[in-house]
Amino acid sequence: MPTYRVQDARAPPENQEFVRIPRRRDVFLETLALSVTTVLLVVNGVFSLFSWWGDSASLGMGRSGTRESLTQRFSVTPFAPASWTYAAWSVVFASQFAVLGHAWSYACRQKVERASSPLLYPVLCLAYLVNVGYVYAVGHSAAELSLALISVEALASCVCVAVVAVSLRWKETGLADLGPFDKWYTRLISLNALSLSAAWTLTCVLFHISSVLSEDSNLHEETIATCLLSLLGAATVSYFLLEATILDRYLRFVYIVCPIVVWWLGGVLARQWDW
Repeated sequence: MPTYRVQDARAPPENQEFVRIPRRRDVFLETLALSVTTVLLVVNGVFSLFSWWGDSASLGMGRSGTRESLTQRFSVTPFAPASWTYAAWSVVFASQFAVLGHAWSYACRQKVERASSPLLYPVLCLAYLVNVGYVYAVGHSAAELSLALISVEALASCVCVAVVAVSLRWKETGLADLGPFDKWYTRLISLNALSLSAAWTLTCVLFHISSVLSEDSNLHEETIATCLLSLLGAATVSYFLLEATILDRYLRFVYIVCPIVVWWLGGVLARQWDW
């Protein structure tokens, strides 16, 4: 049977609320899930580091795995940004470590209500595993496979955002027992870190769509770029309309979407300027 404790012992009996104390089995499963997720993130980061920034021959990534060569192989349309734009992947990985670091602090405090659902960890594991395959596909210039894998990763990232946002909405009573640091860290750092991954991977989906269309269709490169830039703009406007109306109660503290779009468009503009 689950155990509960009084959230505020000073409150009158009729106003007292109870918080569930995790059982030992729940704590063990949470620690195990966190350990697996952390290991996968570290492996993912090392794999991506070797493939994007260094010589990846030892990992079987194909010929010349540097950042510039990968950019040249896939940057075949005006929609592709400058090479420095892909440094956002480093920020994505760093933000994921920030999310898991805060999750580990919850594991060390057994009597504190969790801010997010345990469903977050298997979805993160799926995203990390898919990203390893995505990096491998990019290294072998497999445009169709890269598009499929980055689409799955983007979907998993969006699910992570939904899990945390809904948990924050429906656990407001439990979160009242947390300190200000935990509340604002979850709202500003964790939620925005997951939103950063979702926004960046969704933008990369459009980038790989442009690569596939350029290789497998007769459309002109400028036509493809115009359509995808229009789609990116329409998606951004639609997001802000939804965020300001229907999703306001869930995504009120998400501020990273617009900077990601501006970052990508800045990379596109810089590359066109170089031309």
